[in-house]
Amino acid sequence: STSEAASSLPQLLAQNEARLQTTLNNSFFSLLRKRGIDTERKRAAMRESLRVFSDAFQTHLFTRQATCRDDEYATAFGEHLREELGHNRLLSVSGSSVIAKDAALRGLSSWFCHQMLVLDNAEKAVVNLVLETGAYYVCTLSKPLFEGHEAQRFFDTHAEEDEHHKELSVALLRDLHPRVYGRLYGVLDTTWNMVDAMTQRLAYLIELDAKSS
Repeated sequence: STSEAASSLPQLLAQNEARLQTTLNNSFFSLLRKRGIDTERKRAAMRESLRVFSDAFQTHLFTRQATCRDDEYATAFGEHLREELGHNRLLSVSGSSVIAKDAALRGLSSWFCHQMLVLDNAEKAVVNLVLETGAYYVCTLSKPLFEGHEAQRFFDTHAEEDEHHKELSVALLRDLHPRVYGRLYGVLDTTWNMVDAMTQRLAYLIELDAKSS
């Protein structure tokens, strides 16, 4: 059962790595690995779709901060918020694309914001662990595809900072009760399911937009 799946931080981190490896084989990460974002049209579509999530992520960070009353968590969450502030604006978009209005992408992106209203602090740290683990690979794989492009700074910044933000989460998850790790295992799996669904939606929208050109 889920409650028996993890009883320690190393087990939780091992599951995080296992879910990462599975997700790296999905349609979006495969597109990045094959350097499939190879036209201006596709680069624009990727910027538009990533901006939807990046805008939601700013809301996610502010909501997490506003609902945290534990000093240890609030300090780490606050550091993360300050470092991420305004990063969404590094992705320039038209603001009027069909992608920006895509209901599925907007719904998937806002799920992460909603979790900041319903989860406890340790569970919020797990959501962050998953997001920063995935974001590191999104940005590292995207960097060569946007070399010399106006969006390059977005990917450069995140490729450098995401590992640090992941470690912030790991530090908050040390020395918890074994039963808590069992609960966090379930949160970790659900969050990876949502990241997988969201990134696959990104790939679908990028390819769909390219076909419609």
